[in-house]
Amino acid sequence: MEKEQIPTLNREKLSLLGFQEAMAGLAAKEAAEEYGSGHFLDPGSKTREPNPDFDTSKLTEDDREIWEKIEGGTITMEEFYPYRSTVIALDEKNEAKKSRMLFVEFAGNKAMNAIFEHVFPGKRK
Repeated sequence: MEKEQIPTLNREKLSLLGFQEAMAGLAAKEAAEEYGSGHFLDPGSKTREPNPDFDTSKLTEDDREIWEKIEGGTITMEEFYPYRSTVIALDEKNEAKKSRMLFVEFAGNKAMNAIFEHVFPGKRK
């Protein structure tokens, strides 16, 4: 089976709920081996189980906005690092922190890919 691409926002702007649903779909695709970043899988599982700490309903408008910039190819490290720092700084008791940290790790990899492609167009293989 051909692996499906990650949900994209540059086709149409998603609402927060649409973004959360798209990320939930991505996590399900990882579990079904249709997408392979590994960011949303349970690290303690010997099979491809979804990470129980990833609750897409905890993702915020800030997460959606950063994803939109990543998908649009307009993200810069000057934008990504403050966003990342804000999520890292969340209190450990904040019930959204684990889900948002998992998303930040995924988004960080995608941001680096987008920046690389912008700086070195067509060089990624």
